[in-house]
Amino acid sequence: RRSSDFGIAHFAEPLMRTLVQTGRHDRIGSFQYAAPERRSNSTVTHLADIYSLGVILYEMFTRTILQGTGHRPVAASNLELSFLDPIIDLMAQQSPENRIQTIVEVRGILSVGRSK
Repeated sequence: RRSSDFGIAHFAEPLMRTLVQTGRHDRIGSFQYAAPERRSNSTVTHLADIYSLGVILYEMFTRTILQGTGHRPVAASNLELSFLDPIIDLMAQQSPENRIQTIVEVRGILSVGRSK
């Protein structure tokens, strides 16, 4: 099973037609969106994708890329979106063991937060 890096969001038209073969240990992606385990040659699982999605969610609502801890909360930009802060914090934990473990959990928390 392979993991994707959500940091690759756009390719120019000619590049879309180029076949890129990668090996098991090859890296392709954007460093800013990569989970810590991707950057350190640790074991990479689906939890790296959850991390990247948390970084993307944060950027969508703050227009800045989440880096490390102690970041400005989403609520500071839009109080109505304050329900996103705890989930983004759980998705973007530095240690994979401390992250939300499944995308189903993410979806459930987002559904509950939206309905409040």
